[in-house]
Amino acid sequence: MWTIITITTVYIILNLYVTGRINKSYYSNEERRGLHKKLIWAIPFLGPLMLIGFWRKTGKMKTDTMTKEQREKRKGDFYESGIGLNS
Repeated sequence: MWTIITITTVYIILNLYVTGRINKSYYSNEERRGLHKKLIWAIPFLGPLMLIGFWRKTGKMKTDTMTKEQREKRKGDFYESGIGLNS
């Protein structure tokens, strides 16, 4: 009996922690936030652990500026404002 109570308690605490992290995180698509919340509650233990595994530190992300020369050398498709055009 205590095993079931312990497992249920750990499950609820883990899901509440991950739900809090999801609520604080930046999502460019709010639909994805809702899907992640459903995922962690629908798939016991595996759902939250999958999301935790995919999180990354934002401090390590590096941004580069592409120079005009780099843009001119770049071959392929042109993409602006959500419209893709072949060059």
